[in-house]
Amino acid sequence: MSSFLSSKRFLSAFFQLLLGLLLLYSVFRWLLPWAAPVLLALFLARMIEPAVRTLLRRGFPRPLAAGLCTFLLLSLLVILSHLLLAAAAAVLRSLSAQLPSLLQTFTASLDHLETSFRFWLRRLGSPFEPWLLSFLDRLPLFLDELPGTLSSAVLRLLSNLAELAPQILLFLVTVCVGLYFSSAAYPDVRGFLLRQIPDHARSRTLDVLHDLLFSLSRWLRAQCLMLLLTFFELLAALLLLRVPYAPLLAAGIALVDALPVLGAGTVLVPWALWELLVQNIPLALGLIISYAAVTLLRQCFQAKILGDQLGLHPVASLLAVYAGFRACGVAGMLLFPILLITLQQLNDRNVIHLWNS
Repeated sequence: MSSFLSSKRFLSAFFQLLLGLLLLYSVFRWLLPWAAPVLLALFLARMIEPAVRTLLRRGFPRPLAAGLCTFLLLSLLVILSHLLLAAAAAVLRSLSAQLPSLLQTFTASLDHLETSFRFWLRRLGSPFEPWLLSFLDRLPLFLDELPGTLSSAVLRLLSNLAELAPQILLFLVTVCVGLYFSSAAYPDVRGFLLRQIPDHARSRTLDVLHDLLFSLSRWLRAQCLMLLLTFFELLAALLLLRVPYAPLLAAGIALVDALPVLGAGTVLVPWALWELLVQNIPLALGLIISYAAVTLLRQCFQAKILGDQLGLHPVASLLAVYAGFRACGVAGMLLFPILLITLQQLNDRNVIHLWNS
């Protein structure tokens, strides 16, 4: 009888977990893309609500307080975006000014490598010598066509961005307008959403939502800590290598490293290969060592930081990161710890029962 009850509990927990996963997939697959601007506006309205309440206590009417807080938040975001774009434009202008000399150095280095490779190829007498020599003969033609290929790729990218520009603009306008109206009527909006929850489940639902928002904020804090750690590692490495614009480059590479699909190697590895081709061996080795150090330290500290911020044991956090990578790639490394902390909170509040707390 006890074994039957244990099997029944296991099947019940399994189907609850399966149902939860299907629900999360449905939300992320269908609901989130349609409701993303409104949800983001509600989230930002919740974030600026303490500032709005401060102004309300000073006698400001809520519409005016919401408008001031919305204006200040959007102004801050616009200023930060402008500074980043201006810094990136400065780096691109400097790079374009150095581009002719860089291409000349690259061509000379490539000719030297080709000459050396041909010499050692004939000296060693490899059975692949005819095929490799044929490849080297076709290499100049490929290099001549490379600028045109890159130009067409850039034009396609710009064309795709131009096609997406109206959608991006509509998304941003919807978020900005939705932020103001959500903040100006925040008590009414919050009350309306609460009234959609049955009375008997309202308290538990609010507790779960509060825990989820708290976990999300802690997860964002963990990502910011990882971003700062990567930034200072890269900054120290680039300063030691005496790379120009070290703070800006470190910030840009750290942002790329924080993206789900990309990583620091997206920038550092091609950069190191370029320096190797132009025979700047010390800088190439320094970049490769920097990439290895950043990757190693990130893997060592990611589980610990996520565990401390989310309240997970480092072993559980490490398991979630690895399982997420195996299941969904780099994006899974970000999503699976959130899923695990969500399941832990639901289990602790007896909404579901997956393990004994």
